[in-house]
Amino acid sequence: MRHGNADRSDGQVAQAATDPAKPAQAEDVDDSSKFFWFHRANADPATARTDIEYCSLQVSAISGRVQPNAGASFGLIGALVGGIINGMTAAVEARRMRDVGMRKCMGAYGYDRYAMAEVDWNALMRAPDVLDRMVAFTTAATPVGTKVPA
Repeated sequence: MRHGNADRSDGQVAQAATDPAKPAQAEDVDDSSKFFWFHRANADPATARTDIEYCSLQVSAISGRVQPNAGASFGLIGALVGGIINGMTAAVEARRMRDVGMRKCMGAYGYDRYAMAEVDWNALMRAPDVLDRMVAFTTAATPVGTKVPA
């Protein structure tokens, strides 16, 4: 699995994130359970925007579980280490749970999920106009990437 964009210029990464018709390169495709977005044929932008906003609101309150008193029996250092591990584990669990929630919510509205390259996903999700880019990807004539089974 490759990380980064050694073979791609910054312009190519930005182009892939803004050009919904350009497919990701096969060697750049990473874990489809993490790096994906949705597409629905013939979806109009206003409906897609509403669906994305609604589903995002539904999953926004999801948080990971924290183990109480993890490491407390090993003193202050054990409690500190346990707290750090709990924090990282809870963040990963929360992200996975939000991803599952988005898949179920968007799937209920008829959207299919498409795998993306990690660099393209990062460019999409960290853009200042992220919602506009999500809508453009969701409503593009030709979806980017490989369709991921439900």
